[in-house]
Amino acid sequence: MKKRKHRFLGTLVLLIYPVFLYAQEGFYTREPMVIPVHTQNNQLHLSAGYGGGYGLAASYALTSRIAFFSYAAINQKSSRSFSIIGKGAKTKRDNYSMTGGVGFLVNPTNPNFKVEVLAGGGTFKVKNDKYSMDDLDAITYAEYWKVFGQLNLIRVKEQAEFGGAVRVPYNQYKNFYYDEVFYAPDGNRRYENIWSINIEPVGSYTVKYRNVKLNIQAGLSLPVIKGKPQVYLIDYLTQSERLSENKSHNPDLDGFVGSVSLQYNFNFRSKGKE
Repeated sequence: MKKRKHRFLGTLVLLIYPVFLYAQEGFYTREPMVIPVHTQNNQLHLSAGYGGGYGLAASYALTSRIAFFSYAAINQKSSRSFSIIGKGAKTKRDNYSMTGGVGFLVNPTNPNFKVEVLAGGGTFKVKNDKYSMDDLDAITYAEYWKVFGQLNLIRVKEQAEFGGAVRVPYNQYKNFYYDEVFYAPDGNRRYENIWSINIEPVGSYTVKYRNVKLNIQAGLSLPVIKGKPQVYLIDYLTQSERLSENKSHNPDLDGFVGSVSLQYNFNFRSKGKE
């Protein structure tokens, strides 16, 4: 059993490694899962960590069946790509997200296996400034909202929790622009009809000491249904627009999902509610 747990944890570490290298390079935020693993009513779950940005999560079990949750994140991290001929490109981020919703605790009387069903929605803003040789080169700006359903399946042990979750979000973009500061043909673009339904399977492993937890998540976000993008090319001088026929301009709403977080469960006096 211990070998299986170690393999499971090792697989998560290998999967999460690309998240810290490449997360949030573009315009789609793959936020970590809220997996509170509630064990009683009147329980408050708090989580703080990093997964494509610094995030805070909270979930409160109002009864043994119903919980309310929220998640907020900010990513203002800068990164630089590598180049054999110079410094490489630098990206400055100014990204925000906020989600919330309600959870249904399916089997509250089972102490060894927890099933949680969540439904919610949120709003997201992405602004990435790319610099080449310390000069501003390009700007990506996007605003979108999403609604989602999520299923958590977690095995509970005395010193560990492991299992996974599957989230199915519907993403709808309100604003989406890509602008190159210096003139380039097809450099400035405006996007319309950008939406998708994704499936996001994620593995989760938690080490516990009393009510303190260290959680690792890793997985993927894959679009299964998406709209037909309309990409408008904006002339740098006249600001006139024309519809692009170049499919390489179409955005992909996919990527890695991953996080590392420190968690704590506050177990207040049970209210005796079902």
